[in-house]
Amino acid sequence: MIRSTDFKENPRPNSSMTLAAEVLSDVVEADGYLHKLLAAEAVDTSAAAPVMGVRARLLPLLRNCLADRLLAVEPTGAFVKGTAIRSCAHLDLLLSIAPGVGQSLRELHDLLFSLLYASGYSPWRHGAGINVRVQGYSVDVLPGYRERLDSEEHQLYLPGRDVVVRTNPARHSAHVRSANRLDETRILKLWSKQHRLDLPSLYLELVIIRALAARSSPYVSANVSTVLEYLRDAFAHAQFVDPANEGNVVSDLLTPEQKRVVAATARVALAAPRWRAIVR
Repeated sequence: MIRSTDFKENPRPNSSMTLAAEVLSDVVEADGYLHKLLAAEAVDTSAAAPVMGVRARLLPLLRNCLADRLLAVEPTGAFVKGTAIRSCAHLDLLLSIAPGVGQSLRELHDLLFSLLYASGYSPWRHGAGINVRVQGYSVDVLPGYRERLDSEEHQLYLPGRDVVVRTNPARHSAHVRSANRLDETRILKLWSKQHRLDLPSLYLELVIIRALAARSSPYVSANVSTVLEYLRDAFAHAQFVDPANEGNVVSDLLTPEQKRVVAATARVALAAPRWRAIVR
């Protein structure tokens, strides 16, 4: 566990403090620092949040293109899970679309990309989505074919791998929220961003849940340290699957080299003398 925190420039003068009390004091102090970060990175995810106005801005364009095939346009991802952070907040909008006769998901993806470009946006492909900036906000538009009207199961297209996957974003959100690791997730997302790690959100969330399943603390800093240890020691060779579809191997989203970079970055973090050197 990382014991030194950001706040102390000099060692404690009280040499009579027991080791256990000193460790506890360090953890409490570290938690204070991390909770200040969490407060600074707080994001308004309510229905009245300004970013939610993006949906209203895009909806006429999407309806004009997809007509009655567009069943719903709803927020998903970090805003629904409760894991959004201000430094890299972006809104995921799931387009729930009735399958079109003779139109593949790849063709649909290309159609929406061209539509957004022709409408004055600067789209780029990001995971299963198409990223655009709308009213100053970063937005991932995720087109998906809804399999049945009575189900949240969707088919999504991954352009980078040129594959279609079957999954359930609503189940992802429920899985993450029920694990009750939102603070740890937000801190580690911030760490991942600041160290420029290519670590998909769902992948990181599954790692956090597994790492803390058998070893958990009431202190956020201790739990973050535990996850960093897992990333250093076990992450590179561990398999993770989609909680909504075991056929989707989430750990295949990164190459072995990318996993080694994550593990090496975690190793450096665990050796850091201060929390400020890890995440800020």
